[in-house]
Amino acid sequence: MSKHQVIDILRRFSKIERKRFGLFINSPYHNSSTHLVKLSEYILNEKIIRLEDLYQLLYPSQVYKRQTINNLLSMLQKQINQFLELEFQAKNKQVEQTLNLLSIYRKRKLPKAYHKQEIQLKKQLVQAEILDVEGHYLHYQKELEWYTQQESINPIAANNLQQLMHHFDIHYIANTLRYAVIALAHQRVSQKKYSFALLDVILAKIEQENYLEEPCIALYYYAYQVMHEGNDINFNQLKEKIMEYWKVFDEEMIRSLLRVSINYCIRQINKSRSDFLAEIFELYQFGVEKKYLFEDGELSRFTYKNIVSTAIKLKAYQQLKDFIDQHTQDLHPKYQKDYHDFCLAKWYYVSQKNHPKAIELLSRIDLEDLWLQIDTKVTLAKVYYESKEYEALDYLLDSFKRYIKRHKKLSPVYQNSYLQFISFLQQLTKLTMDKKNAQESLKKALLDAQRLPEKSWLLEQLN
Repeated sequence: MSKHQVIDILRRFSKIERKRFGLFINSPYHNSSTHLVKLSEYILNEKIIRLEDLYQLLYPSQVYKRQTINNLLSMLQKQINQFLELEFQAKNKQVEQTLNLLSIYRKRKLPKAYHKQEIQLKKQLVQAEILDVEGHYLHYQKELEWYTQQESINPIAANNLQQLMHHFDIHYIANTLRYAVIALAHQRVSQKKYSFALLDVILAKIEQENYLEEPCIALYYYAYQVMHEGNDINFNQLKEKIMEYWKVFDEEMIRSLLRVSINYCIRQINKSRSDFLAEIFELYQFGVEKKYLFEDGELSRFTYKNIVSTAIKLKAYQQLKDFIDQHTQDLHPKYQKDYHDFCLAKWYYVSQKNHPKAIELLSRIDLEDLWLQIDTKVTLAKVYYESKEYEALDYLLDSFKRYIKRHKKLSPVYQNSYLQFISFLQQLTKLTMDKKNAQESLKKALLDAQRLPEKSWLLEQLN
């Protein structure tokens, strides 16, 4: 199968994009080559693509020439680039196009045409309900265009400078907050430190005046405070604003703010604040329902597993089962079977206490995925222990220990954590009820252990 970039790009087109690209490539205005039409149709419809087959399709009676097909694919790449650029421009670009026409008619001194486009622009801005950062920049451009037009007619007449500066200020303030949020997020995962020249002045201005009435400023302001101060009041404000304004803001904006909220919940849960389990579960459900947690039309396997884990901790077993049934298909096909089996096994284990079914599903997992393999072995060890399958458990723990030690991608911190889990579970299996001193000694060691996976479960078994 060919790995040519053009083939990969076309294969990633959605159904709607494929249909629209078909109209584009068949339009004589954009493309006059029938070879490119045939080439694109073949790539989009055939499962296995070989360059030799493409050449044979176009030149059935000629000897294969690699350079010829490469040249055609390069031409097709240019057509794809032009199509994607036009598609990008077509999205929410009516206002920009009208603004461009206003500028053209003003420079050509055509007042009637200018006035007609001015009316059109006002309608478009009202209909679009543009409230985001770029929306305010469009309003600023509209006011700037009108100001320039009026200035050329009568420089001393009443002007719209106040409205012009208002929209420019909102655009600047919201964008400053937006990049401050991005910078703080980057600081958490790197050694890079950022300085924010006017941020303190902007924050003071927001708090002193009524800027929080502007939705885009309010959203980024509370997101910044969540990242910077990390208190629950700002988290609740951010969550409230997301739920209030998600319909009118850009998908990428809401996705990034939703991640800020989810990451705050994760930090609180890591501090043993169990009340945030319900908060994060609500955000996960919202993100999946509205597809904000999807990338390229797919749900991340890590997010999928995190949602399952949260539902288990909340004992929301019916919601867990519904989620598995409805959203396994949203994973990349490579991960669907094994992640489905793992999460369904967890459901059978925790909600149905059906250990044989859980063992059956866990034993089927064969995907070479480090964290899935580790979680599978941990869950299987717990099921074996509770089922008193000590021989199977002993064999599993020995193989698990070897697996942990040979995986160099696993950091020493995580290696030590899982080796501790294995060690404590091995000690648990050797204890009997009358070995009180040994039990007390093991309990103390468990309580003192740091970064220990499944610590509460181990203590439960001891008790």
